[in-house]
Amino acid sequence: MTKNTTSETHNTHKTQKTQKTQKTYSNKNSKETKPTLVIGKIHAKWCGHCVALVPEWNKMKSELKKLLGNKYQLVFAEIEQSQEKHKLPKINSTHLANSSKKVEIQGGYPTLFKIHGGKLDYYGGERQAGSMTKWFSNNEGNVNESEKDEPKLPLKGPANRNENGNRNGSLYSMFHMGGKKSRKNRSRKNRSRKNTGWFW
Repeated sequence: MTKNTTSETHNTHKTQKTQKTQKTYSNKNSKETKPTLVIGKIHAKWCGHCVALVPEWNKMKSELKKLLGNKYQLVFAEIEQSQEKHKLPKINSTHLANSSKKVEIQGGYPTLFKIHGGKLDYYGGERQAGSMTKWFSNNEGNVNESEKDEPKLPLKGPANRNENGNRNGSLYSMFHMGGKKSRKNRSRKNRSRKNTGWFW
């Protein structure tokens, strides 16, 4: 009776250990299969815009963890100016090894960026938690907020000509034809003033 009890206890412990190992292995695999989303900020301590961004950035981080925590392995890369030489090459080699584009400063501080699927994109929209959350969570089209709904102006040069090679469009007529007419009128006025002996 004692031998049977001991054997059953041993088997129970063995089963529990096996189940625990399988659960741990399953959790590890689920983390590894998640795609990585790098959410980056390059900033400087002396930068007023960077200081003003901090509360909005923290709100955005909290929202993204709720929205994307189960879908992506989120990597928040916050790089201070003094850490650029050390951290930027590491990010580029780890997440952009097969890309010609590399993370770098874009016009000053702060520079916000994301890396998803080996693709690098920079943020150019408003520095508000809602706008940033929307942009960082949209990883399908990756439309830059600064380029969204931007009006398209007529192209200059050969692309703005018709089939006969003549310039096309009202803008050209407005600025160039009108300019010639106004210059002709001014020259006529000057001649009339010289002939009458007026002085201005």
